[in-house]
Amino acid sequence: MNKSNVRFLNDFLSIIDDNILIYFSVISKIEFIISQVFADYRNDILVDMDAMKYTIVKAILMYRTQEILDSVLKLVKVLKKLFSERFQHNKQNLLLKKRENIAFEQILIIIDSVQDVKTIDWEYKTPFVGFKLFLNERSICNYSLYTDKEGECSKTLKAAKRIEIENASEVDSVESIGIRISDTLAGVISKLLKAIHNSLKYAAKE
Repeated sequence: MNKSNVRFLNDFLSIIDDNILIYFSVISKIEFIISQVFADYRNDILVDMDAMKYTIVKAILMYRTQEILDSVLKLVKVLKKLFSERFQHNKQNLLLKKRENIAFEQILIIIDSVQDVKTIDWEYKTPFVGFKLFLNERSICNYSLYTDKEGECSKTLKAAKRIEIENASEVDSVESIGIRISDTLAGVISKLLKAIHNSLKYAAKE
């Protein structure tokens, strides 16, 4: 950050006092896509699908397989290639990678019966699930929720109403300083997270 950015952040954050509560949600797009691919699978006695999805997402992020990131709609085929290659690679060091290979072997069995997603239909329910928990935790009952106006689709507002967020409506950001503050804060958090991620990647290379 340069000095101008730091001064702006100091001024911007100074308007947030004890009367303003902040809730923000950070969603991994890779995690969302993996959840869609395995949407028809549930936990059972033999397979913990939640743990399996976590392992898949972690492996993608850890090994940074660009082929996966570039081939979302052919994800199953590319995932099978990734886990097959890692499974064979891990056999060279089973002392350290035995548990990982057991998980990868289970993933390969499941992937054989999975179909690729046809389209990626982004939805916004997850942040509102957390928001509802946030309201309950703070014992907030009397509130109004304003979302940024999106035009005809109104996906954000519809997602809020699907999980029974009350008193929700759309407002043009031009007319709402609250939405403009929220939008700016989300941008700041996003840039900080990206900066942290890049610094960790640099540190890992060093």
